[in-house]
Amino acid sequence: MQQLMKKVMLLGILCLPFMFATTAQSQDLGENQVLTNKNGVRILPERGDFAIGVDASPILDYLGNFMSTSLFGNGAPQFDNMNIFGRYFIADDRAIRANLFVGISSATDKRVIRDDHAISQNPLNQNATAIDVRNTSRSQFGLALGYEFRRGKSRLQGYYGGDFGFHFDSGGRTTFDWANPMTSANRTPSSNAGFWGAGWDGSRAIEINHGNTFGIDLRGFVGVEYFFAPKMSVGAEFALGLGLSMTGQSEITTESWNNSTNSVQTESYRHGQWNARSFDFGTFPVAGGKIFLAFYF
Repeated sequence: MQQLMKKVMLLGILCLPFMFATTAQSQDLGENQVLTNKNGVRILPERGDFAIGVDASPILDYLGNFMSTSLFGNGAPQFDNMNIFGRYFIADDRAIRANLFVGISSATDKRVIRDDHAISQNPLNQNATAIDVRNTSRSQFGLALGYEFRRGKSRLQGYYGGDFGFHFDSGGRTTFDWANPMTSANRTPSSNAGFWGAGWDGSRAIEINHGNTFGIDLRGFVGVEYFFAPKMSVGAEFALGLGLSMTGQSEITTESWNNSTNSVQTESYRHGQWNARSFDFGTFPVAGGKIFLAFYF
């Protein structure tokens, strides 16, 4: 909440010059007039317009760091998890909309471990090391379709409506590449399995697939936009809604030494509750993020 308030304050400060300048440039509205700038260009969206919006949080974070004393390491805004939305206006004050979220992430973690083979070959070389590798990946997807109504003839516009959506989360996949293999001469090799939480009773994981989650959402939303330039706006939106999701079991594949067969034994088993269900009711930010930028054309 504190971070959100900081972003709102920063957004207000950045918009002040536009507000003073554009207020002076805007024409006075009569009963049937439309809002235009001093060049006669229409400012507000109209029937037939499309809109594309993006989460403004990365931009605000970048500007906030740039204006603070912590300038070192303030890289360009990053949009790793894309959250975008689109609108099509079927009337000046009504639109159909779609909100899309796509999140794809991957990471590699490497940790040093003693090299069992090198040390066995040369016991005096107790400092020999090798590298264990852990790779993680995850994908998320969400889509919501809705209908909205708009109010206001000034640069400050309010809107409300409802939408229905679904989302998918792969839960994540983790694989391990252990530097010290299991052999008849080294049945419990050194590894970072304990550190990574991937070792159990003489066995260690080589792959973990977390359960997929699928959910549906039904929500009503309310938002506000300020048009700081013709067909360009900043805004914020929140929603109150219901959500139902189901999560499948995780699958874990492990390896251990089988004394009976004198070989490495690989096993796979399910973990967790099958089709775990959750039901949620509450408020949450939607439409491209807590604060968004929108462009109309």
